[in-house]
Amino acid sequence: MANALYYPRANRTAQWFGNAYTGSLVDPDKVVWHTTETGGWPGYGGGASAPTLTYHALIHQWRQHFPCNRSSRALRNEPGGVETNTEDALQVEIIAYSDERLAEQRGHLPVSELDSEAIDDLADFAEWANREWSVPLRADVGWLYSDFNRHGSRGSAAAARPVRRGRSCDPRAAAGLGKP
Repeated sequence: MANALYYPRANRTAQWFGNAYTGSLVDPDKVVWHTTETGGWPGYGGGASAPTLTYHALIHQWRQHFPCNRSSRALRNEPGGVETNTEDALQVEIIAYSDERLAEQRGHLPVSELDSEAIDDLADFAEWANREWSVPLRADVGWLYSDFNRHGSRGSAAAARPVRRGRSCDPRAAAGLGKP
């Protein structure tokens, strides 16, 4: 069976970086969920630091930046560390803040306050990744909240390691909002 390279609900025109950064071939076996720590669409340095997809939780829209079988660039690779971007992950950034204090300061959405439509949209993506790529619908780790001021916007290999080992899960279940 051929795996789908593109998420059907994602806009592939706005912020498509797949032509500028072809990346390495990957065979996704996990989803790494992380937040942008912004209130709007990040520029991603013209694609130099983009994930596979970005989800805007307030307006419930998706943008895809790379094909699902190509590595993305959102996780920082430390010299001599784990090559996090080529670890067979679909990287999904959610436009929200993991740092609730900073979200309040800046007047933006904390990830802990995603509405039910956003949770359902993320769950739909997890189910699609399971159907298309056999990504398990379970999680080895829960949501990890960070202090943005301490860790910066791009996770280091050390900071990403617990998330990297995690597997995709149905966000409804992770949030306690429904079926796994």
